[in-house]
Amino acid sequence: MNHKKILENQPGRGVFLRYWDLISLFVILLIITKLRFPFLEIPLERDEGAYAYMAQLLLEGISPYTQAYSLYFPGLFIIYALTFLILGQTIFAIHFCLLIANLITIVIIFLIGKKIFDSLTGIVSGATFGLLGLNPHAQGLFSHGEPFTMLFICSGIYILLLGIDSKKKSLFLWSGLFFGLGLLIKQNALVFIGLPVVYFYLALFKKSHRSRRSWFDALFFFTFGYFIPLAIFFIFCLITGSWEQMLFWTFIMPTEMTPPISMTRAVYQFKILALPIIKSSPLFFWTAAIGLLSFLWDKTSRFAVLLIVIFLVFSFFTMSLVFYFRAHYFLCLFPAIALLTGVGFYSMNNLIKKISLRKINPVITAGFVFLFFSYSIFDQRKFFFQTNPEVASRIIYGNNPFPESLVIADYIKEHSSPSDNIAILGSEPQILFYADRISSSKHIFMYYLMGNHLHALTMQKEAMADIELMKPPILINVVIPTSWLFQKDSKSMLFHWLDGFVSRNYKLAGVVEIQDLNTTNYYWGVDTTKFVPKESNFIQIYQRKQSS
Repeated sequence: MNHKKILENQPGRGVFLRYWDLISLFVILLIITKLRFPFLEIPLERDEGAYAYMAQLLLEGISPYTQAYSLYFPGLFIIYALTFLILGQTIFAIHFCLLIANLITIVIIFLIGKKIFDSLTGIVSGATFGLLGLNPHAQGLFSHGEPFTMLFICSGIYILLLGIDSKKKSLFLWSGLFFGLGLLIKQNALVFIGLPVVYFYLALFKKSHRSRRSWFDALFFFTFGYFIPLAIFFIFCLITGSWEQMLFWTFIMPTEMTPPISMTRAVYQFKILALPIIKSSPLFFWTAAIGLLSFLWDKTSRFAVLLIVIFLVFSFFTMSLVFYFRAHYFLCLFPAIALLTGVGFYSMNNLIKKISLRKINPVITAGFVFLFFSYSIFDQRKFFFQTNPEVASRIIYGNNPFPESLVIADYIKEHSSPSDNIAILGSEPQILFYADRISSSKHIFMYYLMGNHLHALTMQKEAMADIELMKPPILINVVIPTSWLFQKDSKSMLFHWLDGFVSRNYKLAGVVEIQDLNTTNYYWGVDTTKFVPKESNFIQIYQRKQSS
């Protein structure tokens, strides 16, 4: 008697057996949504604040790089702006957009895993990516460029795999277009253009009976699609007159601002950032290691494993292009690591199938997968279920003034008009976004002015001239090291100017002192006389004198 057919003839079980992978995927999406939802109101950090402020300017018809400078291509500004049009200009909207991007990426990784292996691989890979993306040590709760870059790159890879199988030229063009959209968010995604070239070569090598001309055609269509977003962006800059500023800030400055780092220092920095991520999710990385080594005993999966390893290598090159690492750069590695984790389960499942107890194989597999992911969630239960957004911000970013920025913005709104501009001496553009005010200076990141590069002094003079000309009614002085990133050779002209400029034109209206991770003291009006600076971790709010 065929037990499988009997089960399939039972209405409930038959549906589950036919669609178990889609049902499991839906459950995964619900779980990830449940885990992320409490953190959608987490205060913005600096990069998010800059993207949000640039998006506000876009919605007001102001071209990028004309009224605010940024080192990045405008892809994320556009995504933020579209989000604001649909959901409003809120923290919730920004992080809800990130949630949607994360869920779509889970689905795409599931499809990639299912295509090159099977449904189980896809399910495990998708779930792994979803949980890795919540890792606080990788700053996955914040809407950085990496999650969106990898969304487009993963989409491009899946379409590329479909194109290689079908040889439809339109698919190669669409694949290139998605890769190009990834580049439009972060320039270092340019590295990924080498990935399809390698894939094309391997596919040609594996399927040598196909004509070489067809693969050259595929590469042509991919390349054409790849440069469409960039071409549109460049034409837009030429039309709006922002070409020179864009060229300077997105091509010249990133190379000049990056300090030379020795290989020893780069390895140390990588290790310091990677170890907490690995230690917080050890099961994923151990299983990924099994998947990486599975080619040693599973000859049938070698080509597919090779494709994922190539993806991992290009992801690593993307995040380490200048040997300078930040925690959220590791988000670039998570799709490939998730796929390797799925391969690890695939190889272990094949070993289980070799034992004689075939009837309980599905039960063993399902139970193991359930325990695997349940433990991963349980191991981080304190963060997932007992942490509110403000505390999460403190856990991830320490004494940075991200929760306090909301209070400062409320003060600015109450003591200025919507047409006013404000000056922020520091790198806290999230205050501009919250307060919905224009910056007096185009330099919204002051640590660009502290770099050891040829343009630092010129930029300081430009910022000083902007503020003097605009005469902002409110000036914010951020006395927090991480808001400036001082270097040994940083130019000090700005600080010498600031003391005299403030004393002549402004009066102290408030002080925000971040005493420790749990305590912030606010001093307003006459209470500011009670403030005694103990260390460099406070923000001064100045109001312009009536006579100035």
